[in-house]
Formats: sequence, structure tokens, C-alpha cells
Amino acid sequence: MLYNKADVLKGLKSFRRIAKQDLIASENNPDAQFWYENAVARREKYAELIEIVEKEGVETAYKKSLEDYTTLPSLSPADEKEHPDLSGFEQALENFFTLLGVDKKTRREAKSRRIPIKNREG
Repeated sequence: MLYNKADVLKGLKSFRRIAKQDLIASENNPDAQFWYENAVARREKYAELIEIVEKEGVETAYKKSLEDYTTLPSLSPADEKEHPDLSGFEQALENFFTLLGVDKKTRREAKSRRIPIKNREG
């Protein structure tokens, strides 16, 4: 994979700024706590990805992200409401994949290997 590191960092920093704006705007949302926690999780994931890209490169960040995406628990729409942090991590990773141009087939395959959260918690 060949990506311009500077462009990837610029994109990630842009995503992180949007998540910060979402933190601020969350208080005006009917489900404020959910959106606040979701935005915090996205910001954390973007910060982690920025650090990996800066220190180890885009390829390493991609590989780690794909592994993280695959090992996230599978969430139903009802589960998402109970786990805004996991939903936020997933959104951040999907945004990163979009930034890199990762094809939908790769994402679908990774997502298909997830274990439903109900099976993990039991």
C-alpha cells in the first residue's frame, strides 16, 4: 500500500477535529450522553491512529486497524445504544478505511468474523 503519510495525517486530524465538534454539539442532542461517549471514542481512536502513522507509518496503522476492526464485537442496533464507545471506535475505523480507499469487500470480510457482543459477555 502506498499512501502519502502527510495526506493521511491531515485526514485523520480533520476527523479528530470533527469528533471534537461533535463532543461540544452533543449537549444539544436528545441522546446527549450517547453522542458524547461516541465522539470521545472516535477522538481517542483518531489520536491513536495519528500516533501510529507518525511513528510506524500508514501500512502499520492500516494493519492494526484491520485487526481492531475484526476483533470488535458485532453490535446489533440495540447493542449500539448500550455501547456508544464501541460504536464510536467502529465509526472511526470505517472513516480511516474510507480515507485509505479500502474496498468494501475487505471490510465486509473483516466484519463477518466478529463475534456478537451477547456471546462475549455471557
